[in-house]
Amino acid sequence: MRINLDCVRVVMLTIENNLGIEKYMQLPDLMEYSLVQSFSKKDVEYSLHQLTKEKLIECEIERYMDGSFSYVIEAVTPSGHKLCDEFRNDTLWSKIKPHLEDVSSVAGLISSLASVVSAFVS
Repeated sequence: MRINLDCVRVVMLTIENNLGIEKYMQLPDLMEYSLVQSFSKKDVEYSLHQLTKEKLIECEIERYMDGSFSYVIEAVTPSGHKLCDEFRNDTLWSKIKPHLEDVSSVAGLISSLASVVSAFVS
């Protein structure tokens, strides 16, 4: 499956903006936000898997015998907050996103973002 960069951005910013201290969020909670609803559940779940794998969020993922998953999002990591800083500005995002079209993973996104952002901010 290919990563949806806009979905990753919306999921990260939504989690950061709405997850409180000593609180958690599950997938149904996340899917209630209108911006998140603009993406398929499959894209949101894939984003959560990738963000967890890259340690940008703390999320417990459990796979059930029927193949479905449960997600308990507990926190945004310091690296996740740094990524959100890059994502936050809509104008900057619209400028840099076309330069990220070949990115196929969150790891690739992280490594590509730094160089692309610095080119536009300089």
